[in-house]
Amino acid sequence: MLRDLCHRLVGDLGENSSIVSLSFDKGSSRVFVLLGDGTVLHLSEIDDFLRFEGKFNACVDQEIDNGWFYLRFIAGTGSAVAISHSGSIVSIEASDVGTLEPEQIGCIDGGIASASWSPDQSFLTIITNNNTMLCMSSTWDVLQEIPMAPRLSGSTVGKQLNFSVLVSSK
Repeated sequence: MLRDLCHRLVGDLGENSSIVSLSFDKGSSRVFVLLGDGTVLHLSEIDDFLRFEGKFNACVDQEIDNGWFYLRFIAGTGSAVAISHSGSIVSIEASDVGTLEPEQIGCIDGGIASASWSPDQSFLTIITNNNTMLCMSSTWDVLQEIPMAPRLSGSTVGKQLNFSVLVSSK
């Protein structure tokens, strides 16, 4: 139901891109909506209604990037983190919602195939397009870098492969 409300609101705002990820700040009743072109909408839930609060573009260098795929509000840091297939990782301080200036955390050479936060949001696991799995803390320290076997064989060269990361607690 919330996703339907967000889709309707995105259409009402005249946005041309589709929703690729939603994240919630339950403590402040806020919703962050990531569109495929890097636009992030900030919405507030008041009495079961969504109100548009503002928007920004996650592209720090202002280059067009239509590969945004992941957004998560991280309660421990009070920020929303957006990730792009091109390799960009940006953070937006939720306390600065009035300004909504994204901060470039880093850019993974070769791009990112998939990413996921642990259930307690203490670490982020990233599968890169360079056959590496990275585990990073919520303060962006690299905890582990693990080489992986190449994912492409001769029969799949040139085809788009989709990957998902599932992180569970111990």
